[in-house]
Amino acid sequence: MRTTFLRLGRLYRAVGEPERTSQFLRIVAAGGMDGVGLRLQLASLAFSQEKWGKGFGEIVQAFKQAAAWVGRIGKKILRGMRKPFRLAYEF
Repeated sequence: MRTTFLRLGRLYRAVGEPERTSQFLRIVAAGGMDGVGLRLQLASLAFSQEKWGKGFGEIVQAFKQAAAWVGRIGKKILRGMRKPFRLAYEF
């Protein structure tokens, strides 16, 4: 269902209707397919419509998601680095 809204959003963007495009892309974001690329597309649409507040809000959301992604990757890397030293922690 979410991919249907994503396709509709892309279709309306190709046709040139930014208002409907942003509506469908927001539905996709609310449905869970929320990513940095999608947020940057929404920011681009908002800036093209001169909706500066919404555009900057979408950029902030994109940075939050990027920071969370980096945090998850960092945890995985650090977890892997600690494994050889677990025996040393037991003493």
